[in-house]
Amino acid sequence: MSVVGIIAEYNPFHSGHEFLMNQARYLAGDKDPIVIVMSGNYVQRGEMAIMDKWSRARAALESGADLVFELPFSTAVQPADLFSLGSIDQLVKVGVTDLVFGVEDATQNFAYLGSKIAEIPQSHMDFNDYSQTYSTQYNQMVAREVGHEVNEPNAILALAYAVANHNLGTPLALHPVNRIGAGHDDL
Repeated sequence: MSVVGIIAEYNPFHSGHEFLMNQARYLAGDKDPIVIVMSGNYVQRGEMAIMDKWSRARAALESGADLVFELPFSTAVQPADLFSLGSIDQLVKVGVTDLVFGVEDATQNFAYLGSKIAEIPQSHMDFNDYSQTYSTQYNQMVAREVGHEVNEPNAILALAYAVANHNLGTPLALHPVNRIGAGHDDL
């Protein structure tokens, strides 16, 4: 039996989330459960969610999730690496075996890239150029160390999932799904 997990904010729940839920249901089949770990009233960058956590959890359940867990505040408002580590750790602890996530290019081997990034020595991750953002320096380091440039927001988060998955030592099967339509920040 598989247990399919999704890490979400659903801020707010939209058709792209519905599409991802349908892909998760396809993977899970009729008998395997879908578990969501979702931010509460505060989301990843420390912002207040547009809708309260109860409304967003109800939308997830109405869309096909079987169970929704709240991601603790101390994890939900963290940068991608800590957000991912806490989210995947929570999914593993409740028995999830597979992770479904949306990304701009689902043909990438995220498990491989995650393991390569996890093996980069900490000394190569000394981001101290204050004229550039952390994200820019991280992307440059990934391109330099593993030969793969990452510029899209969901790809950055997917790589963080893959690194966390590798580092936890209880790897989930990773199932990237191509995002269709609008970009991350498009309205």
